[in-house]
Amino acid sequence: MLQQPHDAITLGQNKRDNLHVTFAITNEIASVKKEVAQCQVDSLIPLLYVVHDRDAEVAEDAAIEMLRDAITRFNIVASALLEDNAGEKVVKADLVRFIDSCRYACTGNLNWRWVIATFALER
Repeated sequence: MLQQPHDAITLGQNKRDNLHVTFAITNEIASVKKEVAQCQVDSLIPLLYVVHDRDAEVAEDAAIEMLRDAITRFNIVASALLEDNAGEKVVKADLVRFIDSCRYACTGNLNWRWVIATFALER
């Protein structure tokens, strides 16, 4: 049983939100060249490009920093959930598996994006 259910729910929602941000920014970075080539400029990096005085490198760096921040927040929340449930062996083991699966999903998404891009280049 979770030790602090209300706090755990809030932490879980924060973890989920950071996971979604991580997926979104990863996808934005991976697809920016294709989207710009197709004049689809209503995504993160083109918008950051405008915000950062039309400097593409600064826009990309800003997106990468946002990604780093989301990963850091995810890790903080994951650690807090594990710490809050340190005395609950079964719950903690389930949380470790869930947190690891979130991390694998993020790296799997990035790998999938790379494979798809490579496949498209080979065609």
